[in-house]
Amino acid sequence: MKRKLHPSSIPGLLLLMFMSFFPASEISAQSNPQSQTFGTYQLNLPSGWQYDTGSSGGEFLTFIHTANGKTDYVIKLKKQPVACPTKKDFNKEVVKIFYDLYERQDYVDKFKNDSEYGALGEDQSHLITFNLKENSERGFILSPWVNGKMYNIYIYDKVSQKKELRSEALAFIGALRVNPAGAPAEEKTAMAV
Repeated sequence: MKRKLHPSSIPGLLLLMFMSFFPASEISAQSNPQSQTFGTYQLNLPSGWQYDTGSSGGEFLTFIHTANGKTDYVIKLKKQPVACPTKKDFNKEVVKIFYDLYERQDYVDKFKNDSEYGALGEDQSHLITFNLKENSERGFILSPWVNGKMYNIYIYDKVSQKKELRSEALAFIGALRVNPAGAPAEEKTAMAV
């Protein structure tokens, strides 16, 4: 008597074959990328993003996204958050950012207190969108207020003039967290000088 495979047993056989080719340790490593620490931030770098050591001097950490061999997004994280114990202090700092853009003659077209973009685990962040005068790139500044501190995330879209963030930037922002340990001691000393 010839045995036939029952249709319900085929998925089980496929699963066994899959597991023999890809051990569980490799599968979990691929689906659970290791979190990296960048000063005051923790991040699982999404696909296409990389840390740019050459542009990460001074007060910013710089990350770039490339597609088809071209940089299409640059994100700069301000290394040190600004102490803002109250929401009033936070709002004063946001106004300073606005005036800095105004002085550089970068055209601000949106100034939103509670944007739909969350960052650093917060549901909403302050948002300023603008066009850079020098090269007409689209810029976004997200400023979440976390535990009495204002963090600044500068996002530059090198491709599109859309007034909304594209999925690549949203993936980066969604993966970004505040480092629970804070900035490493040597970094705090270097930034204080």
